[in-house]
Amino acid sequence: MSQDIDAFLHETLVAAHGGLDPDKTAEALKDMQVAVVRQMRHMSRAKYKRRVVEARCRACGEKNKFTLPQADPESVGRAAVAMVKAGDTLARLAEFLAGKPDSRPAAVGTDWLRGLTNEQLQTVQGWVEANSNRRG
Repeated sequence: MSQDIDAFLHETLVAAHGGLDPDKTAEALKDMQVAVVRQMRHMSRAKYKRRVVEARCRACGEKNKFTLPQADPESVGRAAVAMVKAGDTLARLAEFLAGKPDSRPAAVGTDWLRGLTNEQLQTVQGWVEANSNRRG
C-alpha cells in the first residue's frame, strides 16, 4: 500500500513538473559528471599524433605498415563542450524542479545599471546618445 502511495505521489510530482522526473534528472547529472571526467582524463592523456603500426596479413603473411590517426583534440573538445552544455541544462532543470529561480542573468538585461553611480550613468547615457547620433 505504501509503495502504491509513493508511486502515485511520484507520478503526481512528475506530472506537475511537465513530465520532468527529478530522480531521472539527478541520475542523468551524476552519469554526465562521470562522463565529463572520463573525457577530460582522455584529453589530458592523449598524445594527439599519428602512429605507425606494422601488421601481417593472415592470408599471405605479407607485412604492411599503416598510419593510424590518434585522438583528434578538436572532436574530443567539441564532445566535451556539448556534454557540459547539456549538463548545464540538466542542472537548471534540477533547480527548476526544486522550485529555485533561474540563476542566469538576462542576456540584454539592465539590472547592472542599478550598480552605477549617477556620474557613471550619465557617461553611459552619453555613449547611447552618441551612437544614436552616428546612426542618424
